[in-house]
Amino acid sequence: MGLFRRLLTKENRKVRYLSDSAYWLYLAHMPLVLLGQAFTAQWSLPAFLKIGIITAVVTGLLLLVYHYAIRYTWVGTLLNGPHRRED
Repeated sequence: MGLFRRLLTKENRKVRYLSDSAYWLYLAHMPLVLLGQAFTAQWSLPAFLKIGIITAVVTGLLLLVYHYAIRYTWVGTLLNGPHRRED
């Protein structure tokens, strides 16, 4: 905690964005991860590589959905409070 308090003394927009999206990712990730596991089950790749691919794809997809369909809607307000679009 002390390290983060020392290194992150001023607000970072990217970290704030990920922080705001975290609850949405938590709520929506499970069905997509299960779908990704079913889709990659027969691939002959190491498990850690499949986990990395599934994590990257699901996180990227959910961040896109958050940005375009959640953040500035009533769902985003319900999850994180109101946000204003920045010009």
